[in-house]
Amino acid sequence: MSKRALVLIAVGIVFIAVGLVVRSVITRQSDTPTALELTRSFDESPTGFSFRYPDDWRYTIPMRGLLISGLPETLNNEEPGPTFTIQRTQPLSTYPTLEDALDLYLRRGALSADRQWTQTSDIMPMTFLGREALTVDLQGRDNEASPQQNSRVIVTTSENTFVYVLVVTAPVTVWEQFLPTLQAIL
Repeated sequence: MSKRALVLIAVGIVFIAVGLVVRSVITRQSDTPTALELTRSFDESPTGFSFRYPDDWRYTIPMRGLLISGLPETLNNEEPGPTFTIQRTQPLSTYPTLEDALDLYLRRGALSADRQWTQTSDIMPMTFLGREALTVDLQGRDNEASPQQNSRVIVTTSENTFVYVLVVTAPVTVWEQFLPTLQAIL
């Protein structure tokens, strides 16, 4: 075989290898979940908070101090799916610390004896909208019939000193798919 033929074969192999690498990168990028566009706004709070959410999501206020946003079929208990929940609790002065407010919320809620949830991360301090906050991740289910879910809980205060608990939740099977959207809502 001539030297020129060997060079052409080598160049061809390099082009094929580069093509396979480019294809692999493009495929991997297209599999990366992206946030849904947040086209709708909630701004009806008498305390002044607002948030943006995807066009096909809705919200409900089942009781004073509690707002849940998600897909209609999730809000109607027809199909498990991602949700964003805001719960206003008591003024911070009711609790010795923000840590105590989070602890009480978890003990009365997801980590109570009749629920099947576990804490999957340490409680971490953070800043949320310029305010001191705490965050923790949970995994579990409310009962045997419900799907395994992941949740991220953020506890913070507002200017009116009330403690707010923000929770994003989704079934484990779609958590990675919806996490960018849930993070964008926060």
